[in-house]
Amino acid sequence: MNLSYQETMGLTSVESMACGTPVVVYDATASPELVTKETGRVVTPGDIPAVAKAINSLLEKEKAEYMEVCRERVLENFEEMSNFRKYLDLYQPKM
Repeated sequence: MNLSYQETMGLTSVESMACGTPVVVYDATASPELVTKETGRVVTPGDIPAVAKAINSLLEKEKAEYMEVCRERVLENFEEMSNFRKYLDLYQPKM
């Protein structure tokens, strides 16, 4: 869980997904952009019953069912070298 009201990137959430573990985050700042329906749940900030419901919904499946999709999400969107390449391509002058 990453129930932050002011998270700027959500590295804790990304690290969790990199380990194949789905996450529960608040619908605040950048956190919702990290999570898909397959990799976790997004809940209204401060809604503790919704947090409990989100956790229970994730527990309906075995962790193994989340592992591949969580890892794929991280590798596709947050892998270091891939993102470095995107930045270089963005700022490199076109000739």
